[in-house]
Amino acid sequence: MQRQIIEAIRAPGMALAAWIVLSMFSSTAFAQNGAGDEAIGLRPTYAGCVDHRDGEAPAAALECTTEEYKYQEERLDKVYKNLMASLDKARQKQLEREEGAWLRVRKAYCNARPGANRAAVLKSRNCNVYETAKRAAELEYIVYHVNSNP
Repeated sequence: MQRQIIEAIRAPGMALAAWIVLSMFSSTAFAQNGAGDEAIGLRPTYAGCVDHRDGEAPAAALECTTEEYKYQEERLDKVYKNLMASLDKARQKQLEREEGAWLRVRKAYCNARPGANRAAVLKSRNCNVYETAKRAAELEYIVYHVNSNP
């Protein structure tokens, strides 16, 4: 799979969307290898915090989730900018479209409905944390393999 992604990135006529879809298999491989949360870049403190705070007031669990979400958003922003800097103008436009599509899918998949109870809001925030971490891991995988395979 790794070679396919690298070749897709380098192929002049290959759409960026295709190689990003290929890269999604890499995050599936993380889960299949049993690597779990750490493989997608979640900090070990997050799992402990969420586990510990499940029985506490929802505000404490929401605070913990919000902190990890901010960290994952910053991580995603950094790798996105690094990837953009390594692409030509045409592929930058494609990546922008892909990122927009990914954001819409994440919103549809993760966001709680208006008026949702606290448990649903916490579940929604946790989903956003995981999906953002997975996306950052996917882009990190691409950046790493593009830069390490000239």
